[in-house]
Amino acid sequence: MNLQMFQRINTMLLVLFLILHIPGIAAGQAAPQQEKSSKLKKIKDVQHIVVRHAEGEFAAWPANNGIWSWKKGKEILVGYTVGRYDLEQEGHKIVNPKNALARSRDGGKKWTSFSVEKIADENIVPGELNRKINFKHRNFAFRVRGIGYHGNDIDTPCFYYSYNRGKTWKGPFLFNGLDEMDQVKNLIMTPRTDYQVMGKNDCLVFFSGTSGAWKDKTFVLKTSDGGLNFSFLSWIVPPTDPYRAVMPQTITLNKNTLLSVQRRRDMPPKSTPCWIDAFVSTDGGENWSFLSRVADTGHGNSNGNPPAITKLKNGDLCVVYGNRSSKLILCRLSKDNGKTWGEEFIIRSDFHSEATAFADFGYPRVIQRKDGKIVAIYYIATKERPEQHIACSIFSVESLQ
Repeated sequence: MNLQMFQRINTMLLVLFLILHIPGIAAGQAAPQQEKSSKLKKIKDVQHIVVRHAEGEFAAWPANNGIWSWKKGKEILVGYTVGRYDLEQEGHKIVNPKNALARSRDGGKKWTSFSVEKIADENIVPGELNRKINFKHRNFAFRVRGIGYHGNDIDTPCFYYSYNRGKTWKGPFLFNGLDEMDQVKNLIMTPRTDYQVMGKNDCLVFFSGTSGAWKDKTFVLKTSDGGLNFSFLSWIVPPTDPYRAVMPQTITLNKNTLLSVQRRRDMPPKSTPCWIDAFVSTDGGENWSFLSRVADTGHGNSNGNPPAITKLKNGDLCVVYGNRSSKLILCRLSKDNGKTWGEEFIIRSDFHSEATAFADFGYPRVIQRKDGKIVAIYYIATKERPEQHIACSIFSVESLQ
């Protein structure tokens, strides 16, 4: 056997090994790849502000609870989960979690925390909505509650809405029609708050559901009658995809084009990187295709972090996320509607915790203010404040150029 023939055989054996052993290759899916490392830049003009912190208290997970803004970002409302900080607790050091809210009326500089009974009380049984929602109401807010994460120990997914910027809420209400959807009827529903208002009576709600641990997949529900009934519109990441897809956050790029960024990971115990993917629909959410890989969020067993995204006034897209391996809160810009992404910038690098074996932080939400400043809200622990708490960082778009 000559050298050339030997090399050909080796190449064929390597290809066969990859097809048989790397998830997704045989199914036509791209296996996750580690991005090339590069020297990261710190944002120079960033201002860090405490949203909610108290000794003996654990506050976390804005991405599980939602963000809303009015007056072009001057008024911001963010949800989070709070409980007693307990060092003896396995995993997250939280006991008796309840959902709460914090409001800023000056673009994120000062915050007031408060609790609303209907949001905090997980024992309220959801009912059926009997009056149409006006999704175009100028003080409207919509909140989705799923199954299986802290502060949401419920039996069925439900939603709330508010006409007074979250001071009071109506609900919880059932997603009427969900139980009859053949496409998802056997899934455990794990949605967070992600929706796009399409008209006075029309709204898309971006859902996830799972058939088992780490098997979440994402799809879209649609209502055209003010929330009285919902129908299945489309899969974003279908059941045939081999990787976890959960916690979408979706924005509208133009009349018919939607972009959804999602939290992704391989099945444990694999230590391949967790990552964020972007998907696009050009027909109002009826069909979706993969657009780009946005960023890495930590090694597989860290479970990664969900993305937050906003479209900036200049047309750029800004995505914010945590990387639990590097222990950094990061952001990135796209100047071509999510097809490619620029360099990573460090928003925050001072995470510190001696209580947990993993970087228990992140889960951001993000908005842009009228003056152009970006406000990113997340949870973190530091040497000065060792309990997990809610914080925000404010910085300029110019600092990302």
